[in-house]
Amino acid sequence: MSSTSTLTAPSRHEERAATPPGRLEPWFAALDLTAGGSTAPAATRRWVDACLAEAEVAPEHRATLRRVGTELAREATLRALPGEQVRVELDLVGPIARMSARGPSATQRLGARAVEALQSAYEWGIERVSGGSRLVWCHLELA
Repeated sequence: MSSTSTLTAPSRHEERAATPPGRLEPWFAALDLTAGGSTAPAATRRWVDACLAEAEVAPEHRATLRRVGTELAREATLRALPGEQVRVELDLVGPIARMSARGPSATQRLGARAVEALQSAYEWGIERVSGGSRLVWCHLELA
């Protein structure tokens, strides 16, 4: 499996002073994975850990976000054919973490592990998107 990550974040130096205490500044990152390998969950865990450290997310929220991200990536790569591309995204806005995984899938069903992980989210859903892809998304509170 090959994986590429694209990380983008706003400049932190000027914005840090304007950010109210206890509130995260906007932050976005994406990880592109290729289906067909068994290392996607581990690669996603490492990526989520790096993202959360970079974005300065409080340690008490990291385990939940790591688990959700791992299961979203596992689910997306299992449903895609070998060689197909899957994208995992993490978007932090205020006290909310938005996570999603987009990849080709013929089914709207989710595996039990993914459903169990998504129970920690206050809102989640599955959408059919253009090109026969499926988007699984969730919103988790960081407050």
